[in-house]
Amino acid sequence: MTDVHKPRVVSRQEWLAAIDALRVQEKAHIREGDATAATRRRLPMTEVNSSAPLIGGKGHVSLTDVFEGRTQLFIPHYMWHDGHTAADQCEGCTFFTRQVRTLSHLHQRGVSFAVFCQGPTGNPTATTAASRAGTRPGTPCPPSRTSGSSPAATSG
Repeated sequence: MTDVHKPRVVSRQEWLAAIDALRVQEKAHIREGDATAATRRRLPMTEVNSSAPLIGGKGHVSLTDVFEGRTQLFIPHYMWHDGHTAADQCEGCTFFTRQVRTLSHLHQRGVSFAVFCQGPTGNPTATTAASRAGTRPGTPCPPSRTSGSSPAATSG
């Protein structure tokens, strides 16, 4: 840190006054975040078409099948970019899936995990992207691809 970028040196009293002012600002920031989260939780819901065609690792599956008998379903939705290589798919999506190591914690709480995306079935790029995203040992749930615009699901 250069001298130009260093904070100025002040007395203990001045520092206490500055930290008190910062705490007021931080608390306001936290309250605003809490209010935003509460608004998000109150968003309206929309009905899901349970007959939408889904393609999983073993072919066509129903949305009910993706739940695997559990009461809740956690679905991250991959962004898919047609015409891009596997390496050029969404970094955030593939990074997230690589962090999923075991599903036992979710399963114990009645939650299944599935990854949805719009990638085409049988496309070498989609297969490579899925492989890069999570079909290595220790990752329970590789993402699936779809044909056309129907979402795909792989559950675990």
